[in-house]
Amino acid sequence: MAKKYLVKNQLRPKQAFKNELVGLIAKINKDEVAERFLKDLLTPSEFNELALRWQIVKLLHRGLSIRNVAFRLGVAVSTVERGARELKYSKSRGFYELLK
Repeated sequence: MAKKYLVKNQLRPKQAFKNELVGLIAKINKDEVAERFLKDLLTPSEFNELALRWQIVKLLHRGLSIRNVAFRLGVAVSTVERGARELKYSKSRGFYELLK
């Protein structure tokens, strides 16, 4: 059973929060709005990590080796290995939709 949270005296499943966020992101049609939204939503560190994760996935998708990606981006091999696992085993295949 999904964990529930009390919001305005109502119980809502955690998934509803995710659905609302995804819906908001889907409505964004301008880069400037997207950037402001992400800056408001995330800490600077979280925003940087998210941007770095995307760069890792893009370079891996282009066929670069894990070590080459780590060297280019100045990150640990283990960080890139995590991105490689996400790319290889992602059940949602969301990366591939955007990497076409």
